[in-house]
Amino acid sequence: MKIPKIALPKYSDWGDLIQWKGQENLPGYFPYTAGIYPFKRTGEDPTRMFAGEGGPERTNRRFHYVSAEMPAKRLSTAFDSVTLYGQDPALPPDIYGKIGNAGVSIATLNDAKKLYSGFDLINALTSVSMTINGPAPMLLAFFMNAAIDQNCEKYIEEHQLWDKVEQKLKAQIR
Repeated sequence: MKIPKIALPKYSDWGDLIQWKGQENLPGYFPYTAGIYPFKRTGEDPTRMFAGEGGPERTNRRFHYVSAEMPAKRLSTAFDSVTLYGQDPALPPDIYGKIGNAGVSIATLNDAKKLYSGFDLINALTSVSMTINGPAPMLLAFFMNAAIDQNCEKYIEEHQLWDKVEQKLKAQIR
């Protein structure tokens, strides 16, 4: 990793240095406005794309829209109150009208796959954050399984193994 070149002051007077630090700042040093780590990545904007409304397909379209033409995909997922409370959106009548309102509704692994479809979840330039508390282990499991399934499908496609996969699935059905 290359050390970034930073324009350091040419003077050594403590007053001038303190004034310079208050105005300019170095990454990894107080007041941390240039980042908490001294060796930051270069060549990518630290833009976080916050989205979440309706179903996973709608939020996925929004993620693709806001991250179009950006090398780094920074996806910040807002979940609806039904997901935040860990409730099943299919059953309770007390949550009617809250599903997919002010956040995305995620209740299954397939929902998570749809939400992050088209994004390479293991790419170093892809970062996903989630505003979640109680059901965090469940949503983390959905996310991890979506990433695993995504890469299994990529491997199958690269090695043209779809025929073998179909044979295995038909054999399991019998």
